[in-house]
Parts: sequence; C-alpha cells; structure tokens
Amino acid sequence: MLIELDDFAEMSKNLRLRSVSKIFILKDFIPSIKSLSPEQIIKFTKERKITEQDWINFLDYHKFGNFNRFPLEVNRLRSAFMLSGKKEDYPLHVGVLGPPGTKKTMGYIETFAYKFAEEPIICEGANSRIKGLIPSFKEKPANIGYIAKCERMGFIDEIGKMVEFESTKGHYPIINTLGELNFLLEHKLRTVGSGNDNDIRVKATGKNLFVTNTIASRKTISHHVGLIDPTFMSRVLWWVQDEEEKEFLLSDNCLESVPITHTQAQAPKKNTIIDRNKRKTISNMKNCSRDCLSVIGKMNREEFLTLFDSCYNFVCDIDDEEVQKLVNTTTMLAKEPMKSSVWKPRATHHVFLLIDGLCKHRCLFKDYDVLFKANQEDYDAAERILVRMVNGWETNLQPKEEVYDTR
Repeated sequence: MLIELDDFAEMSKNLRLRSVSKIFILKDFIPSIKSLSPEQIIKFTKERKITEQDWINFLDYHKFGNFNRFPLEVNRLRSAFMLSGKKEDYPLHVGVLGPPGTKKTMGYIETFAYKFAEEPIICEGANSRIKGLIPSFKEKPANIGYIAKCERMGFIDEIGKMVEFESTKGHYPIINTLGELNFLLEHKLRTVGSGNDNDIRVKATGKNLFVTNTIASRKTISHHVGLIDPTFMSRVLWWVQDEEEKEFLLSDNCLESVPITHTQAQAPKKNTIIDRNKRKTISNMKNCSRDCLSVIGKMNREEFLTLFDSCYNFVCDIDDEEVQKLVNTTTMLAKEPMKSSVWKPRATHHVFLLIDGLCKHRCLFKDYDVLFKANQEDYDAAERILVRMVNGWETNLQPKEEVYDTR
C-alpha cells in the first residue's frame, strides 16, 4: 500500500521513525474480549455445556497443576465474588482474615490471579507500604497507585503487614489506617494532589481481594477495628476462616491432583523418535492440558474475561425485601464493634451483591436461565454464607497454647 505523506519530517519527529521503518496500519478490528448481553452469556455457557462442577474446577485450579478445594460456603462466596456486578456504582470487595498457614495466598489469591493474566501482578504487603496502593506525588506525573491501576481485579496479599508497619513506625501508635483507600473502593472520581502543582484525577474500576494473617497479638477480627479504619472495613465483606475451614484446608481433602488427560496419556516417551511437526503439535497439546483455562476444555482466557466483564456490567432482578431480611438477620447476630462500625453502614450493599453473584452462578451453570431473577435457592444460599460469616467473626485466630505434662 502506498500512502502519500504531506510532512514526513513532522511525523518522524513525533513518532521517532527511521528512514526505513516497518509500519503496521490498523484500519479496523474486532475485540477478542467483548461485553455480551445476559442472553448471550447464557447461550455461551449452555452451548459449551459448562456445568457447575466445571466452573468450580476452573476457579479451584492452580497453575502448579492441582485443584485447591474449599468448603461449600467458601466456594459459593468465591464464585459470587467473581460474578457479581455493581451496586451504587461500586463492586463487592472481599477481605479474608485467618491464622498463618491456611492457604490464603495460594488458595484465594493465586488461583484467582492466574485466571486474569499469565503473569498476574499481586501486591505483596509484607514488602510494600500503603503509599503503593494509593496515588503518590513523588514523581511527575503522579503515580495513581496499585488499586487504580487494576482494571478488573486487585490482589493484595498480607495487607496486615502494611498496617503493622504504619502502627509502629513512629513514637506514638497510629490508629485507623487504610482510610485513605475509601474513595478508591467506592470508585469515586476524585482529584488528588500534594500542593506542588501535581494534581491528578483518579477513579478505580476493579474489585479487590485482600487477604492477611492476624495483626500482632489480636485475638479476633473485632480487635482489629480501630487499628484498621472501620470506614475502610465497612467497604469490604470480611470472611474469617473458622475452625471448620481451617481443619478442611489443613487436611488431605484440600488439594486434589488434576486427572491425567487423554493428551497426556498419549504423550511419547523421552526416547521416542518423532518428526518435527508432530513434536511441535504434542508440545502444544501438553501445554494446553496444563493450562488452567483448558482444564474443562470449554473456555479460554479471552472467553473467561468476556464472561467476567459481561457479568460485571449488570445486576440480577433481586427482591429488596429479601435483602432487608438478611440484613436484619445478620445485624442481630453480629456483635460490637463489628455490628455498628463495620457491618451496618453497608450491609445492604454487600448482601445485594452476594445474592447477585449467587443468582448468576445458578443461572449460568445450573439452570441456564436468561431471566437472571433471584429465587429462594439464591436467598437461602446467601443466608448460609452470611450466618457463617458473622459467626466466624468470633473465631479465636491466635494459636492454641499446648499444655505439656511435666510429671
């Protein structure tokens, strides 16, 4: 193709083109990741016969080649979090609190992050500071921070380490940390700056998953309120790993090997001589069988992101009275300070989006229902999750002291 240029000198100056350059001109394109209607995503899962177990296997798969299994309510919560949309223009954020060694990083964060990118960016709180999560103005233009950079999902591991550092770095203990994240969690468009003519407009777009061990010697999640800003905590649905979950995750049932596929069974032995084309084909097939997006063989990464984006863009038909019933039930069960400072301010938002995700799970992978209208099954599932969540807030997260016989 010959293209006439009026001023090549100006074009070369701006684009830094050499006298001989290879230029690729894009006239039109079809995006591989789309936003589909509710009817279209039901058609997608139904035609591929993606079942509920297929979806659970997909969520549980780790790139190391195994399934990280969870108790039923935990798996439902994880699925609902992934599929839920937005209410009041911001999504459901989830925080997971538990003792060390209960597979929070591998099970909750790494299994999810791998679905979004081959090299997912996970924020490591143990070696990071809160300033890395929010806009900073040391450079010009300002750095918008990790949370605003995450378009779909943000994964913050060991956020408690950030809080511990902030609370001990001065002569006086600092309380109510993480409150500066509030406008980011609510997806508010705000202008922020430091007064040095380096202002920037920031609006986050993604969901966030926070996981952490307990902070210092605090016994329950209630003991974290005040050290962590309750206004921040209220914008996050907090799941505490109770005794039942800990026992399951420390048992042999939590880790399951991926069954050997037909492709792997047919792979040649090392000393087998094969031609170049066949070797390349077998190599690609083996890589495919180890890819998390090919475990069920029915959805690749771009199709998964299409499903995620499409579910993010709408909410189901949900009965507000049923939502309020669950809000009242959980509020009565909750104890202070979690009750008034953390749960009540945004309980309606969290309950609504939990039901929204559960309804989408059922409609997409069980009933293939294009109506996306919540039914009693969804409300009952939400109640079981929420009651277990509130009861879990009283879990003692400190290691039990062993009693030794000194006789």
